[in-house]
Amino acid sequence: ISVPTPIETTEEFLNLKNQDGYYVLTNNIDFKGGSIEPISGFTGHLDGAGHTISDFVVSGDKTVGLFSTLSEGYIGNLTLENYTLSSKQSGVLAGTISQTDGKQLTIENITLGEGTNNRNGTFLGGIASLVYQKGADCQLTVRDVRITGDNVASTDTAFYAGGIFSYVNQKEASTGSSIAISDVSIADLDESTPGGSDIDYPLEAETVGGVIGELISDADAEVRISNVTVDASVKLKSSKYGGAAIGCLWGTHARASVT
Repeated sequence: ISVPTPIETTEEFLNLKNQDGYYVLTNNIDFKGGSIEPISGFTGHLDGAGHTISDFVVSGDKTVGLFSTLSEGYIGNLTLENYTLSSKQSGVLAGTISQTDGKQLTIENITLGEGTNNRNGTFLGGIASLVYQKGADCQLTVRDVRITGDNVASTDTAFYAGGIFSYVNQKEASTGSSIAISDVSIADLDESTPGGSDIDYPLEAETVGGVIGELISDADAEVRISNVTVDASVKLKSSKYGGAAIGCLWGTHARASVT
């Protein structure tokens, strides 16, 4: 990897649109409550270097997140907090992850703090709302994620909700395509208790899972979930599908391993 380009300001961060280089945050990025457009077309390497992106508002008619769509690259070592997302389909880091043949994306060492993830949305995810893999050798790795705020809850409109992804579709994925999720902690922390203690982290929808709301897959693709702690209240709105890890698993030969 080449020498990284430093990102110090909100303007420089928003200019990551359609970029594929190597970037590193050298400062916290505070949008001070301003509305921003989701960053589209980023396929590069972003190292947050332990910094925080905060106080941003993202809204729209389409799927939204800090990034609109991700397919390949790297995003890591980053905290997101004090955000507000407003759309029918929303994920805090990314609205959609969409991968085709050979695309590889790694998301690691991410902390999601307090924020509002669209109380009236229909697809609500912590890291991303929607995930699609099509073709062979798509690789999506999510590891070392901490969700410590009440940010994937909904009132009465959510169809799918998941602590990491609300909806994953591997129906058109083939040999070598996989999703690996590991070393994840999902819990709300009660700051009134010395040292903090886990309290109710609400996930509410018709189909809801602590990690993935709904997974549609087939025999040629795989999802691996390991070393995940979900200290949450998983609530079904209308007695449909729910689970501590995966709310609903569909597919003729769908497979997922949870350890």
